[in-house]
Amino acid sequence: MQDTIHVSKIDISEEQEIANQYGIMSVPVLMMNNEVLAQGMITEDVIRERIWSKILPTMVSQEAVSYTHLRAH
Repeated sequence: MQDTIHVSKIDISEEQEIANQYGIMSVPVLMMNNEVLAQGMITEDVIRERIWSKILPTMVSQEAVSYTHLRAH
């Protein structure tokens, strides 16, 4: 996992090729790692929940690996 997140805002009326590439039919769209997490009427709570649901499991599994590595030594 990388330590940074890149966030982009794209106007699909000007970038129609990108909209077609990802099959975007309505806006707004929240995507992460080429996966659509939410479309349409997205509240701040939905954005927060969807992002954390993708990031947190990765963070937890990395911590578990680090802990296992430390116990082995």
